[in-house]
Amino acid sequence: MLAKLELQQDLQTRNNKELKPNGITEIKQDGKLLTDPLQKAGALNAQFQSVFTPASNISHTEFVKQCNMPQNTPFPPISKLIIKTEGIQKLLHNLNPNKAAGPDEIKPRFLKELSHEIAPILTIIFEKSIKTGVVPDDWKTAHVSPQSQTGSSSRGGKSEYVAVESGVPQGSVLGPSLFLYYINDIPTGLTSTARLFADDTIVYLAIKSNSDALTLQKDLDKLASWETTWKMAFHPDKCNVISVTRNKKPITFNYTLHNHSLEHVTTAKYLGVTISSNLKWDVHINNICKKANSTLGFLRRNLNISSTSIKEQAYKSLVRPSLEYACSVWDPYLQQDIDSIEKVQRRAARFVTNKYRNTSSVGSMLQHLEWRSLSDRRKDSRLVMLYKIEHEKVAIPKNNKLIPQKRQTRHSNSNSFQIPSCKTQYRKESYLPRTITDWNKLPDNIVNCTSVDSFKSSISKHQY
Repeated sequence: MLAKLELQQDLQTRNNKELKPNGITEIKQDGKLLTDPLQKAGALNAQFQSVFTPASNISHTEFVKQCNMPQNTPFPPISKLIIKTEGIQKLLHNLNPNKAAGPDEIKPRFLKELSHEIAPILTIIFEKSIKTGVVPDDWKTAHVSPQSQTGSSSRGGKSEYVAVESGVPQGSVLGPSLFLYYINDIPTGLTSTARLFADDTIVYLAIKSNSDALTLQKDLDKLASWETTWKMAFHPDKCNVISVTRNKKPITFNYTLHNHSLEHVTTAKYLGVTISSNLKWDVHINNICKKANSTLGFLRRNLNISSTSIKEQAYKSLVRPSLEYACSVWDPYLQQDIDSIEKVQRRAARFVTNKYRNTSSVGSMLQHLEWRSLSDRRKDSRLVMLYKIEHEKVAIPKNNKLIPQKRQTRHSNSNSFQIPSCKTQYRKESYLPRTITDWNKLPDNIVNCTSVDSFKSSISKHQY
């Protein structure tokens, strides 16, 4: 692949309304501080090239043999790819004509307006590429624009073209699919359970003895072997270990990857949710409230309008989703955590109605806006998830989890479940015991809804 690195200049509005160029900050390379745009571009280009895997020396025949999945593999083969001219034309027609041209200097507007004429030609090229396993060299050329996070302003420059032996272009449509196909066999041969989501990998195992810890370490060694085989690499400095336990004397073990000791942490963020070793959600709740308050403050400073509907839409689109992401997992039961989240919505109600006086009743504002409490909305989310589990709409097995009650009481419905026995408050307030208790209190007309949408609609109107 050829990559041309561009340091592109953009304009950022300052508080004094003056437009200034904002580019890549100074870069330190080999102990030297680089300020010249061309030197910085060259340094970033060299770094970009260094992180890609060098080309393998194995032959095409050996590579195909190596890619053959073993017998009894749990992964089904990929069906034959069929490329249709209509599909190519649709993709071309949906291009944004205002985007810049790539290294081939063909503008999207040209491709969009001539999609009917170009689609048949591209279809032939795509089919030939799949059949031969060869991608045209021009398609392996890309412009890479690093984005500055913080630092001083500088003007842009362009580096020379450099060769990158392998990799997946960022921002492409095909790239994520190719990456998932490539890493999909990581769990093969592991005793521990592995979960994959894009480039995030988590491996976990119940550690009840030192032999279990050794088993987990062997699985880490297998992952290191997988890296060597498939020319990939986990970054040891970005990998860590979290022990989720309430045991006063947990089993400790120095887990390693590439002879690098993995850091033990008490909290870890996974798929946007902060997990704590003590199974409490206070750290996660503090994080989301901080983020939501920051976004709400941004809206107050920049959305200086009187329209209640627009400000309400801004809150529902930009603030509330961060307070409710994956809430069926972490829905708190401690009143202090519940209050911390509700305070954000109360501040939002003042922002939307533009009533900041101490004498103004926030409760009246919420009632006027017809905003339900976030606590009730989280309960809805938990119950909807249970409905999906019961009707097998999600990949969560219900066997031994949702057991029908043998006898219906006057306080339960016709589709109620046995509540799991709980010895601790942690267990009692966890997802299944807590949500099953709420589920059993619902009326028959709700639990017997025939679709997820009808259940959502009914549950949102139900008064707890």
